[in-house]
Amino acid sequence: MTKKPASQTFLLPWPPSVNGMWRAVQGRNILSQRYRLWRDAASKALAIQRPKHVLGPVSVAIELTPPDARAYDLDNRVKPILDLLVASAVIDGDDHRIVREVTVSAGSGFSRGHANGARVTVTPFSLAPKRTEAA
Repeated sequence: MTKKPASQTFLLPWPPSVNGMWRAVQGRNILSQRYRLWRDAASKALAIQRPKHVLGPVSVAIELTPPDARAYDLDNRVKPILDLLVASAVIDGDDHRIVREVTVSAGSGFSRGHANGARVTVTPFSLAPKRTEAA
């Protein structure tokens, strides 16, 4: 009998905006070089952290600490992260049947020398704290 893994937390480089993932080249949409570079670096960073596959529905918490003081739309940074988790076989997919909850927050830096980027926590949905609606 295999035990479901508990929460796993990963540190990733600052993700690109979803607005910059694609470029139009000669009438075709292709992945931008900036996104491909991030995806390669983030894949390596994730692999070093030895993620385990989480079977079934998950909750994903993303804490983003930007590289500078400019204003950023936090929601534009979610898709590249979820796509990476799927491509790296950490989660089964990024549709609503698998990713049952996503929370995104602005952080203020991480320990162990990581000044900025994304701290991503993946939790099996059955273990995620249940949210109660305010009265």
